[in-house]
Amino acid sequence: MSFDLCEGVAVIIDDGIGGGDEIDDIINKIHEMGIPTCEIRDITEAKKFVEHFKSINFIIVDWNMCETHEFVAPPEELKKSMHKQVIDIIKRIREICFAPIFLYTQDSEDDIQDQIIKSLVEADLYWEDQPERNFIHVKNKYELLQEDKLFEDIANWVEANPSLYLLKSWQKEFLDSQNKIFWDLFEKSPSWPKILWESFEREEEFPNYYLSEVIFRLIMADFTLLDLDKDIICKVQKKPNIDELRDVIKKTMYDEGGGQLSGVKPGDIFKYKGKYYMNIRPECDTIKGRDDENNIYLITGEKLSRSAIKGLIGESYTEEKGFFPAVGEAYLCLLDNKEIVKFNFKRLKIVDFEDWEERRKCRLLPPFITRIQQRYTAYLGRFGVPKLPVEIEKHIFRNENGD
Repeated sequence: MSFDLCEGVAVIIDDGIGGGDEIDDIINKIHEMGIPTCEIRDITEAKKFVEHFKSINFIIVDWNMCETHEFVAPPEELKKSMHKQVIDIIKRIREICFAPIFLYTQDSEDDIQDQIIKSLVEADLYWEDQPERNFIHVKNKYELLQEDKLFEDIANWVEANPSLYLLKSWQKEFLDSQNKIFWDLFEKSPSWPKILWESFEREEEFPNYYLSEVIFRLIMADFTLLDLDKDIICKVQKKPNIDELRDVIKKTMYDEGGGQLSGVKPGDIFKYKGKYYMNIRPECDTIKGRDDENNIYLITGEKLSRSAIKGLIGESYTEEKGFFPAVGEAYLCLLDNKEIVKFNFKRLKIVDFEDWEERRKCRLLPPFITRIQQRYTAYLGRFGVPKLPVEIEKHIFRNENGD
């Protein structure tokens, strides 16, 4: 990866800025690359600004943010206090944004390992046995400048972390598409937000939701990630364990916002008296103005026992094909770890959403809910086809067996 992926403002937090320290040389090199910087000299000031770090390039933080006089080392208690503040601000940055953090220091390699890495590990910010999880890069300032390899070091480290590489690639393309779409709409009419908002209101739909839906759809139509490097994406050598696989797939399938889920949508899953219920009513049916706008259509599901799960093998499941449910049913995994829930299309409940809202557990996301809706529609509208006479079927199978 070239350093071209590292776009945006770089944040520098270092009390040595402007004092002829190595950090000034690092800032000059960043400027030479055409990257603007936000320079903060005081850790207390940094805490005020951190809420605005949601979209940044990368962050450089000095480990030893202590004011010192020449040849005078800071008191040990002051150092400990400052290191704690640095760790606290890194934790807050992690909550605000997903960006690489470069923790630079003048300490030796031994001190980096024995003191800094140890402190980060204790703070649950660094994993020596799982380097792919690390978002903090610790390096000696002087060493980087001596070999003039600052940007090579940053680029190599981002490449070694697939999540950061994907973030930078995605961010670059998304922002390009976002700016293009907003300028296109602005040039067509500066009042385009008002036009869409009032259009949705006339349709008695939710303007907040549909406005964001339209914007996101337009951006995604212009958005591609065709240049991703598979070697970088799949660079992590450690094979994911089953817990990691389950957690990642579950995150892509379900929105578990609980009480924070907005509105009512297809895929809303409720749990009541040990049974599961899934809303399959189309979203457009629940717009305001309809007599039954609050009604949701729930198909009923039951958690399968271990013996019932074993009974699926060969009948409704194979390792090669996965699940292949019958026409009137659907299976869902990962609702609660190892649970498998079987939904029956024949068992439909029509209820008032307000009566069931507190029972909502999560929301099945597209395309998973889309597939179930399509299958339910096919089930509901299917035509009955008469069976062949038993005698004809028997005759066919006899001929196949050579009888």
